[in-house]
Amino acid sequence: MKKTYALTALGAILLAGCAGPLVGTTGAGDASLSVVTAVQDGQFRTQAPGLSPYTKSNINHLVLKLYTLDGSNESPVMRGGVELKAEVGAEVLDEPVTFKNLHPDTTYRIRAFAYKATGEATDDLISTTDTGSYRDVSVGRSLAPSIVSLPVKLINRLFKAEATSSIVVTDGDLVNEDEAITVPVPTSFNLAIAGVWDNFTVNGDPSSVDTYRYTPSVSTATALLTIANNGSETFFARDLNNSDNATNWVLIPVGATGSLMVQAQNGTLNVVIETPRG
Repeated sequence: MKKTYALTALGAILLAGCAGPLVGTTGAGDASLSVVTAVQDGQFRTQAPGLSPYTKSNINHLVLKLYTLDGSNESPVMRGGVELKAEVGAEVLDEPVTFKNLHPDTTYRIRAFAYKATGEATDDLISTTDTGSYRDVSVGRSLAPSIVSLPVKLINRLFKAEATSSIVVTDGDLVNEDEAITVPVPTSFNLAIAGVWDNFTVNGDPSSVDTYRYTPSVSTATALLTIANNGSETFFARDLNNSDNATNWVLIPVGATGSLMVQAQNGTLNVVIETPRG
């Protein structure tokens, strides 16, 4: 279960009914805007047995993008000839997003694209691209920071594949030279093991026979792993960034939950989960 936070772009998809420009803060190109989103589960347009509407749990990641508006014309914010965009992983959808260093007296359009799988394949896009999926925000010259609601609207799910839903996406963090962004990175993780020694999963991700390598990014020097063993074998977790054999591993018997404080190296963990047979 690899968690990646690409700091390459910016945006957020919003529900219909969130119309009207909002005012941000400013100070000579130093305006900022905080974004909070709200969740609304979807519906079916045609009921089908065993088919569920799209909800927040279906989002693998969001791609956030920022545009400037001139009348009705929108233009993507570019840096070095490349459109700015940021990938926000599912584990940080409930974190607030703050847009900083925006230009005062400028109208921005914030868009988000929700995907049900990694990458940006059109077939995996589960959010709409209409007015229910973006919001226009006018950044003025107020010294008080603005907080705006930016809901994400998921597509309708038909008999073969759609559903109407809105989900809360309380987004990542945004910072720019002009317009740029940083996404908050978790400092603790809950892991659930299921299966047997040569065929187990961690949070649904498959192992490689008897081992599973866990390498998420973190924002601090250490991170806490809480590991629940719901499988049929004893497992243990080993911190490959920590050379102290007395503190770099934890054993988790069947049905037990263990905790391990692991070290980051260059902002990344390097943990192996395996069985004593491995």
